[in-house]
Formats: sequence, C-alpha cells, structure tokens
Amino acid sequence: MLEQYLLPKSIVTHQSVIATLDAEKPIRILSNKLALIFIHGAYPSSEYFKTLDGFLIRWFVACHGVEDFKGADGPGRVVFNKSLNRLTISHVISEARWRNRTSDELRASISAGDRKCFELLFARARKMGEIKDEGELIRGYNEAMQRFDGEPDPEFIPSWCRSMV
Repeated sequence: MLEQYLLPKSIVTHQSVIATLDAEKPIRILSNKLALIFIHGAYPSSEYFKTLDGFLIRWFVACHGVEDFKGADGPGRVVFNKSLNRLTISHVISEARWRNRTSDELRASISAGDRKCFELLFARARKMGEIKDEGELIRGYNEAMQRFDGEPDPEFIPSWCRSMV
C-alpha cells in the first residue's frame, strides 16, 4: 500500500528510524506518545492547510559505530514531498542527546528539536501560501506539544494502544 494512504492527515505526523536497540525503547515510547497525541487529539490537517496533507517530521536516531548519519545533529532542510503532499523534514537525534538521559531530559530534548522542525516547516508553508490561519495552526501545535511535554493522561491514550506507550 502506498505510504500516502497510511499516514494520518494531522498537523504533524512523525516517523522514526532508530539505529540501535539501545535507543529503541526510550525513543519509541516518546515517538508513540507524540504520534497518538496528534492523531487522536483532533488536529486534522484540513482545518489548518489549504491543500497540504500536513507536515512530516522524520526522526533519525544516531548511534556511534552503528549509524551516525554522517555526524549530523538537529533538523535538516525542508522538502516538499509531492507524492505525500506534505512538507517533510529530517531531524537527526545524535547519540549525545539520547544516551544516559533521564526520561524528562530526553522528552525536553525531543520537544525542543520538534519545535525547531515545526518552525522551519511553518516558515516554508507560509512562503507557499498554504496556511489558512497562522494563529490557529500555532495554537493547535502548541496545544499538542503541551500535552506531550506534560505526559498525556492514561485515559487520553486509547485502550487498544496502551501497550505501545
């Protein structure tokens, strides 16, 4: 099945590529929480964008000796993916930003990086004239990120996916 049909149409969709099993559990937990907040939090892309199906942030989690993504760290450049009809950005999370971190430190680091990616995606969407209401888009994104920063309540996470987080 084509990727465009598998991605939910929300403000931001997240994907993660994790280079090592050491990072799998801590990163996957945060990735799943963030994805669930945007998917189930009533942030449909059609309310915020004229024709785009949303933003896509791909997290690449590096590990020295396995895959360090050529020493990159932080957001890459914004690219319009025509087949997905989304603005996409790659965000490399270096080993120094995830290894030996508490869950609170890791969440803060992920959140800060995600916000930087959103700023870059927002600027490009504005330049393309794709945003219906800039204030509403920022409000919706910030509301979702506040839920992420404060850890969502267990009842917010649907029962069928509680084992994932």
